[in-house]
Amino acid sequence: MADIATYGSGGYVARVGRNIDTALAVIADLKEADWIDRYTRAVVVEFTVYNANINFFSTMSYTVEFLNMGGAVSSRSIRTYRLHRFVGPAGYIILALHILYVACFLYTLYREVKLMKEQGKRYCQQPWNFLEIVNILVSFSAFAVFAVDYITSRNTMDKLLRHHESSKFISFDLASFWNQAFVWTVATVAFINISKFLRLLRFNPLMSVLMTSLRRMLPEVTGFAVYFTFLFLSFVQLGHLMMVALCIRSRWLTASTVAL
Repeated sequence: MADIATYGSGGYVARVGRNIDTALAVIADLKEADWIDRYTRAVVVEFTVYNANINFFSTMSYTVEFLNMGGAVSSRSIRTYRLHRFVGPAGYIILALHILYVACFLYTLYREVKLMKEQGKRYCQQPWNFLEIVNILVSFSAFAVFAVDYITSRNTMDKLLRHHESSKFISFDLASFWNQAFVWTVATVAFINISKFLRLLRFNPLMSVLMTSLRRMLPEVTGFAVYFTFLFLSFVQLGHLMMVALCIRSRWLTASTVAL
């Protein structure tokens, strides 16, 4: 079993510079001074690289956690993203597509509000209208995340330009997080709109065969989902009963479920 937790603030920071010679010298000094000792619980190495040819940033974080009983556990995180979206001819195309989607969204919002006023309660009786509402809500979320992502990216780049001559470390972790959050929201919007597009193809013979197959599969898939749920809950209950006396954080069934 495992448990998810966070480290508190504090710790020591070592800047390795921006070239290989400086980095090797700093690492040698840290090793000579026994910077990592038996009281060390985790070491995090974080850096960001930029490829100007393809306009991509990559933020890498490598973590080594030292266990109380000895040994170490390593983990890594690599995020590749683009902060300069509207650069070059491709950037203008992306900007135009953004504006086009906003225009389509405003039209959809106007149409759905008008239908709500005209149909009243009958509007809620159609299942596909709920998908339109979800699409509108997720689109609003995408606009908000895009705004936060854009502001965070600009602030990070401004810090980098201000401290370009110094050796101060500029973390891109927050910028990369919001960039990924924007990608997730856009992916959700794309999935919803593809589902709406598939509804328009329901009169196509191939799509009709596909939908018929899915309808016939539904009872078996539902039965498997119920079977898997009961099996997983039984496994969780067994793990909870076995570990509750050994791990204080497993005293709640929900904590055991997350750990497993």
